[in-house]
Amino acid sequence: RRNTSASGNTSSKNILTTEKEGLMSGGELKSIQGTSRNLQGKGTIDDATAYTFTINGGDVEKTADFSLEIHSGEDCKNAEDILALSVDPLILCMEDAEEFPGKLLITLETELEDGTTLLFRYDPANREAQYVRKLNVEDGTAAFTLEKGGDYFIAKRALAGSLNDSDTTGEQKLIRAES
Repeated sequence: RRNTSASGNTSSKNILTTEKEGLMSGGELKSIQGTSRNLQGKGTIDDATAYTFTINGGDVEKTADFSLEIHSGEDCKNAEDILALSVDPLILCMEDAEEFPGKLLITLETELEDGTTLLFRYDPANREAQYVRKLNVEDGTAAFTLEKGGDYFIAKRALAGSLNDSDTTGEQKLIRAES
């Protein structure tokens, strides 16, 4: 049976920390593969947002070096579209990390308001938001699992259709007015 709890056992002796920020080395991934141990790395998006990514050894499928850097705002090539799709989103661009080594638990320390919000994945081919899941933010912290990279964003809501559809023009105007 495959262990799919990316958070696994959280005792400190069960968590290894990556040697380099934003990089899980192949050696580190191999050392936990098939075990109940976790490998954890950290990074920052900006002054207000930090992230931690964790993988459980039972979820490791690939053991090549894995670089996970999350960018936001102008550093994201699809930021303009994402801003048109939603009101005041927290943009999480991981376009350079399309293939993950397995299921990752991503924990964000943010200035988001506590409560329920939504996680979306941006579909560049269709220029639309794809709903991923609801997120609970508590004390500015949100946690979720992902299995592939790309451009994601957190927002209270997003445009229901594509930016390419002319029948979404009214909703696009409403979103721009709210932002």
